[in-house]
Amino acid sequence: DQGFTRPKILILTPFKKNAYDIIEMIVFMMNNGTWRGIQKRKKFKMDYLNEEDSFSDDFYIGMSLRHNMKLQTAKLKLYEKFYNSDIIVGSPLALRILTG
Repeated sequence: DQGFTRPKILILTPFKKNAYDIIEMIVFMMNNGTWRGIQKRKKFKMDYLNEEDSFSDDFYIGMSLRHNMKLQTAKLKLYEKFYNSDIIVGSPLALRILTG
């Protein structure tokens, strides 16, 4: 609660396929069921929908949320830097390698 980093939520999942499903649910809940307006969505789909890597266990992705009070909208940004992320989805192996 008094850390030096911004991440608030950590979601551990064993494979990229599972991470894609979780992130897709978050996107659909925040963006009325569409991918429109999500930054870096094409890169994300290329990286996480690849059949060859769907069972990879070395991955992580950071996401940040921005809320506009005047317009009552929220924006989701994928591939945010690790320490600037609000949500991190990753495998235990990748996070262990990342943190040393």
